[in-house]
Amino acid sequence: MSALSIAAAGMNAATARFERNATNITRAASGTPEGQGVDLAAEMVDMLATQRQFEMLAAVVRRAGEMSKTGIDILA
Repeated sequence: MSALSIAAAGMNAATARFERNATNITRAASGTPEGQGVDLAAEMVDMLATQRQFEMLAAVVRRAGEMSKTGIDILA
C-alpha cells in the first residue's frame, strides 16, 4: 500500500468520525432522548483531535504528491 492510499483511507475514516461527532452534538443540543447520554465536552475534544488528524493526513498527501513530482522530474 502506498502512503497516498493509506492517507486517503485515514481521511475517509476521520471524515466519518467527524460526522458522527457532529451528529451526537446536534442530538445533545436539541434535547432529544438519543442525545441525553452524550458528553458534549468529550465530543468536542474528539472532534478537535479528528480535525488535527485530518490536517496531518492532508499533509501526508501533499508530501506524497511533492515526492512523486520530484521523482518524475529526476527521471525526465
